[in-house]
Amino acid sequence: MYLGFEEFDLNILSLPEENKPENFQGVVGELKGNYQWAKENIEGRETLILKLKLYGSVNLDKLEKVVFSENERFDVKETTTMFEEHVLDHVYSAERNYVIIFIPKQGGEIILPKIKIPFFNPVEKKYDEFVISSIEEESGQNYSHEINKDNLKIIFTENTNMPSGGL
Repeated sequence: MYLGFEEFDLNILSLPEENKPENFQGVVGELKGNYQWAKENIEGRETLILKLKLYGSVNLDKLEKVVFSENERFDVKETTTMFEEHVLDHVYSAERNYVIIFIPKQGGEIILPKIKIPFFNPVEKKYDEFVISSIEEESGQNYSHEINKDNLKIIFTENTNMPSGGL
């Protein structure tokens, strides 16, 4: 049986080493996303929760870790809640949802890193970053935030209850 495919040459280019961001995991495509910050009490501990949705014509299967910061003031628990890939009308797309929990080890001021997800944009032929940089405050919450270029400062009030122990 003849399917009628024509032969063609495919030229696969390497990603440039110049300007490759730290923590680049091989994510290539047009990365889009949205996110929401929330504050919840989990097992008696006040925590910040980041709900993150990444999507687009991008290989999200390469993204193994979102938060790379090591900080002795909080623990980070990162979970993928959904991952789907689709091809529709010959166009590949992917969607991946995360829940990332930041658990303070003690009360007081906590500096969370600005979260940057590096990717290579083949349309613009350059490295780019998806940046998560703010907390959506809701009334009745007992934290505040300040944004600067490199960090997100979270201030927990003194009445925040944080017993020791793990989740």
